[in-house]
Amino acid sequence: MSFDSEDFLKLSEQLYADQRYYHIREAALRTTISRAYYAVFLTMRELVRRKLTNTQLIYQYEDISTSGLIHSCIKKIISKVDKYIGYMYGKLLMMRKRADYELGTAIVDKDAEEAIEIAKRLRIYQ
Repeated sequence: MSFDSEDFLKLSEQLYADQRYYHIREAALRTTISRAYYAVFLTMRELVRRKLTNTQLIYQYEDISTSGLIHSCIKKIISKVDKYIGYMYGKLLMMRKRADYELGTAIVDKDAEEAIEIAKRLRIYQ
């Protein structure tokens, strides 16, 4: 059975709403943002992979997909297809990077709410 990335979005919504994690709220918010992003990223990555038809592009894509470059690669491809979706994906990507790597930057409820809303909007286009 394959994993449904929609479950990451469900998890992010549940984690955001769950008050049992109030004592570690910022950790819960950071994880909420990260899971919302990955709900979108994993689906977009598979869509791009399925649409590739040129053999050389497939090999280049496979090389990129094993590195951290895949995230910006997906953003560039999406932006070429639809600027708005690319912009929203890029915004969610930056939110995820901030949540995962910028530990000196405070993450608040509003950030997690926005990430969930962007993920929901982007899931409609998939």
